[in-house]
Amino acid sequence: MTAMSVECKYNTTARRPRTTINDLPHDVLILIFRDVRQAASLPYAFRGGDRLYLDPWAPYYESVSEHPFPECLASVCSVWRAAMSNVSIFWTRLVIWTGRDPTPLSRIREYLSWSRESLLDIYILRRFSPAIEDTAEKAQMNMILNLLSPSMNRWQLLYMRPLYSSSLPCPGLDLVGRADNLIELILHFVNDDLVTSSNVSSPPANLFDAPKLEQLSMGGVHFREAYVKRATHMPLPPKLTWLGVTGYNSCNAPFPVHELLACITTRMDRLWRVHLDGLQLDCSTHPPAPFDSRRWEANTRFIDIPGDVIAEYHRLLQYTLTDVAHYTRCSLPDSPFVVSTPLADACQTYVYGIADPDALMYYLSAGMKLDNACYSLAIVNCDGLCADVLHKLAKPVSEDAWLCRDVQQLKIAGCTEFSSTDLRAILEARQKANAAYAAAVMTITEIYVLNCGELVPEDREWFNENVSIVHWDDWEGGFDYTPDLDGQYDDPWDNIDY
Repeated sequence: MTAMSVECKYNTTARRPRTTINDLPHDVLILIFRDVRQAASLPYAFRGGDRLYLDPWAPYYESVSEHPFPECLASVCSVWRAAMSNVSIFWTRLVIWTGRDPTPLSRIREYLSWSRESLLDIYILRRFSPAIEDTAEKAQMNMILNLLSPSMNRWQLLYMRPLYSSSLPCPGLDLVGRADNLIELILHFVNDDLVTSSNVSSPPANLFDAPKLEQLSMGGVHFREAYVKRATHMPLPPKLTWLGVTGYNSCNAPFPVHELLACITTRMDRLWRVHLDGLQLDCSTHPPAPFDSRRWEANTRFIDIPGDVIAEYHRLLQYTLTDVAHYTRCSLPDSPFVVSTPLADACQTYVYGIADPDALMYYLSAGMKLDNACYSLAIVNCDGLCADVLHKLAKPVSEDAWLCRDVQQLKIAGCTEFSSTDLRAILEARQKANAAYAAAVMTITEIYVLNCGELVPEDREWFNENVSIVHWDDWEGGFDYTPDLDGQYDDPWDNIDY
């Protein structure tokens, strides 16, 4: 071969365009995109037949990346976007951004068109920004909802989290129509700026009907307006299992505890979890008759709730035993009489973020009026858990009356105001009392301690010989302890929030 022919062949090869992924047919691109999405999102994606189904993000929607699927792929180039636009399942999870660099309305129209008749999981989120003001947010949210509302019958999940609570729609007032397939409605916010009035107007004719709704979380002002003041016109959805109500300031019109309970106890047949966060409710007014709480089985989590409100809540429910009770950063009641009245009992009690020893003692006293059934107690990030509190758990409050007397499993995390010797003293005292009186107090057989300080050697030796199961940071022991070589045991901290 001559030098000239070699050169010509080389030049021809150099000029020939290379084949890239964009040269693949759309159907091949789609197969690749489906596999990429599945691999990137496990365990939140699964296949059913020949389709890809996407589970909702759970449980922290705020952690969504700024470029989630499908936009992370569709924004690469026009070829990819065109290919993906032909597959409706790619567009069943819509992430709409507000605030800085908002999602254009034209793009939302594309999303809705490309999703065709598929059910929708819709997330309306605010991009992170140090700005604490946004005068245009309410108008922006209204425009987005106006675009989405004609597709309301396709909503399966609607999650909204703007800067202001006043930017959110109120069911029955701003959110109107039939959402036949809606299962989860989350209306959260960063700043609670809503203020209600004491004027009670006649119920409007509008209705928001969500017959399949199972999870509802919203602000206190809108909840009172939509479901409490207009309970006969728009009761809570019949299949509701989880309810969250967040934020109701004392500057608002009085919101009696019994009005809240009158509303939510109508759903006693299915409701099993209630989250109440930052509600400053009125305890001064009382219902004409006590609540029939015999069928009440919902577990309640109180977050930043005054102690008087919690006490009234339990009193109105006639101290009904529940499976799980959560108290997070809750205060001691103001009234000495209320402090002396124990709370309702729970089989499992979780206490978080309480710095006052007296307040912590109050929430540990739950159930002393009843046969105490609390077998598991978790105390997390509580500076109130000091040596003095632990010493009170090591002896009866009165004759044969012990705090947390039936607790057999104790979990403590992030509490640094006690020593391993203080904890050992509790277990020793309760073991001796149990041996002497049998049923007076139960022996604590399992302890789990995390980030609470040093476990001194002599205490570790005693725990190892006298307690069934012990986990203290990285050390594990106890006379019944078996190493979990196969990962078959549940993580003891699975249900604990830090």
